[in-house]
Amino acid sequence: MSQYRVKWSDEALGHLDALWDHVPDAGSPLSADRFTEAIVARCQRLADFPYLGKARGDIRPGLRILGYKKRITIAFTVLDNGTVAIAGIFYAGCDWQTILADND
Repeated sequence: MSQYRVKWSDEALGHLDALWDHVPDAGSPLSADRFTEAIVARCQRLADFPYLGKARGDIRPGLRILGYKKRITIAFTVLDNGTVAIAGIFYAGCDWQTILADND
């Protein structure tokens, strides 16, 4: 059993919902379900490997990012209380650096 737990911010959940809304335009609701479920599963694995990805403390203290399928950037922070806090799920082309820096 993992010593960390994954917690989603309201913003990250909103990003995931927006992503789901975008995918059917290019595919189908089933494709959207599979794609977003795979992102959630990737985030859940951070409970076992919380320091995956690249440290980006230059944008926000403690920030880490992890790519998914070359189109998604998962932004998260590992907290001292054993929580991996998912800050955002960003689609390719989104200026996630500015968004996260502005939310400080």
